[in-house]
Amino acid sequence: MREAIERTRRRILGPDYREHRDSEVYRRWYHPLRDWFVNLSNTLGYDKPSALPDHASRAAFIRHCDAVEVKADELVEPQAF
Repeated sequence: MREAIERTRRRILGPDYREHRDSEVYRRWYHPLRDWFVNLSNTLGYDKPSALPDHASRAAFIRHCDAVEVKADELVEPQAF
């Protein structure tokens, strides 16, 4: 879970986001992204990502993390049609 979260943060906030906490991107997206991770785990039925109990729920969490992106000033996942 931690790897998926870190990979997503680096992709959205930038590879050196930890060193640039005063950047505009960090200030704009760090907290919404954190909330998105928690909301995603709630959608999967658990309070936080670390509480996901099995391979299927963890795999779903990772798939969503790998898909989320910023579009039109929102965190969104592309829809498959």
